[in-house]
Amino acid sequence: PNVTARPTRDSDELKQLFIKQAVSQVRWTESMQCLVAEGLLQAIECGPGTSLRGFMKRIDKDVQATSVGKLDDIKSLTK
Repeated sequence: PNVTARPTRDSDELKQLFIKQAVSQVRWTESMQCLVAEGLLQAIECGPGTSLRGFMKRIDKDVQATSVGKLDDIKSLTK
């Protein structure tokens, strides 16, 4: 959740954080730094555009960031 910038598995907490997320600032950098600290090596941005991939490159150049916006992009991941 972007509200806390840390993972959670508590369903009650997730419900509350989902509500807060709609009106809170996005903590994208902190969220990605948390994932990197947990061992993230590869990130896949799904949807049109490549903004998040660009952000990830600025956060940690060692993470392999890929964008998939079309079916052919997804197919190329499995090759």
